Amino acid sequence: MKNILIIMFFLQPLILPGQIFNNRYILDQTSMAFHDLFVFDDTLVTIGFGSTFYQPFPAKLMITRFDRMGGILGHDIIFADSITGYFPIVNTANRFGRKILASGGGGGGLHNRFGFYALYDLDTGLEWLRQFEHIENNQQAIFSNVVLPNNHFILLRGDILGNGVAITTVWEVDAQGETLWESSFGSGGVNHRPGRIVALSDSTYLIGLEKYSSSGTSIQTLLIEIDQVGNVLSTWEDPNPRTYAPRQMIPMEDGGLIYASRFLVELGVSAQGYIVRQDADQNILWTLKTGSPNLNTDLNNLIKTADGNYIAVGSNYDSIAVEDAWIQTGYLIKFDEEGTILWEKQYYGAFGGQHKNEFYDIVEMSDSSLVLCGESTKFSEDFPQRGWLVGLDKNGNLDSMTVDVRMVETRSEVSLTAYPNPADDFLTLELTNENMERVELYSLTGQLVRSEEVSGTRTEISVEDLPAGVYSVLVNGRYGKRVVVY
Repeated sequence: MKNILIIMFFLQPLILPGQIFNNRYILDQTSMAFHDLFVFDDTLVTIGFGSTFYQPFPAKLMITRFDRMGGILGHDIIFADSITGYFPIVNTANRFGRKILASGGGGGGLHNRFGFYALYDLDTGLEWLRQFEHIENNQQAIFSNVVLPNNHFILLRGDILGNGVAITTVWEVDAQGETLWESSFGSGGVNHRPGRIVALSDSTYLIGLEKYSSSGTSIQTLLIEIDQVGNVLSTWEDPNPRTYAPRQMIPMEDGGLIYASRFLVELGVSAQGYIVRQDADQNILWTLKTGSPNLNTDLNNLIKTADGNYIAVGSNYDSIAVEDAWIQTGYLIKFDEEGTILWEKQYYGAFGGQHKNEFYDIVEMSDSSLVLCGESTKFSEDFPQRGWLVGLDKNGNLDSMTVDVRMVETRSEVSLTAYPNPADDFLTLELTNENMERVELYSLTGQLVRSEEVSGTRTEISVEDLPAGVYSVLVNGRYGKRVVVY
């Protein structure tokens, strides 16, 4: 690994003045995106990239500051005069105090040829940047990190080798970024691609990744628990062979876990967001599939809100037709600890033609309002990629400072009721504000034990032939409840 000289440029004069929430931000002749979002008192800080229009299009790590209303305070762009790119991976940054550890992949253009990680101080600027030596035909990026109490870091890296083998590596670095130990996963024809890493305690960590065969016939979520020096303590695999690496994991007070991932509906055609709740023994209590199974829904992050519920953010592909052109909408969904959806929203930029809108990160402010970051752009040479900052109220509605942003009310509040619970012969299900189409029952291990086509807002299903136990009910592939059969 080698150290690298950093040059920082303060580019506030190049920013268009007067920009506020719910607008798209751009530097002169530069495309942008905001990948991570943090709030420091009344200052919002994004970690993202800027990329000039001119060859070789190097993506640059960029730190942007905003005031509480979304007005830009300034930018720092790292190594701006180099032809080498530094591209931060979505949701890989982490904060402690007034410092941020950012990471991703670097190389020529937008290609991730080597992994890098950098420590940035909001008061003094960049402290250091470390990058790995490039290996011929190897693609590499750093996907996640954990900040330790001693200001050391645990990082998660992915390597795709020239022969197509994917390897995940976890390692610890000290306060200056120097490696202390490392451990790798993936070999013998089974590839391991990283997602997230979180701390379960001061000495144990949970890695979320996906494993898939070299033939590519199956893909499934894999969770690996390790100790403070990388020794494997336990592993868990999702029994469904069509699930991806977690985009975010939140440990629960009862020892369980909620994580957001992606579920493959049909290869090359469609996927849904996939949210899983486990108990302390890693039994699946419920799963929630978000977005229509006929579209492509992706979840990029998941947070717990002050009211004890959860919000996941991402995008829906080809979900709304505007002026006869299909677009991608920014997407967010709020649900409770039982997997019941509270509300679901979509947003897009109010300009014509085919375009892309995606949310990458979200923060909850002290007044329970929400701020999201991402990108919004139209697919044309004269309309480059824009960084996107959106302010919403606590219910996911646009605030009064709306500028060229439209909301799609996906549905009114939908709630699922299941009774009696426990049940011994019949289970009655009622769904408000939406008709039922399909009911599925899953065991605690995630095995599908029953699937029925239904209609209307109320239905009864027989459970008298099921073994006694706890089951997850899933209606229309998205509304869930946990029920007991005796």
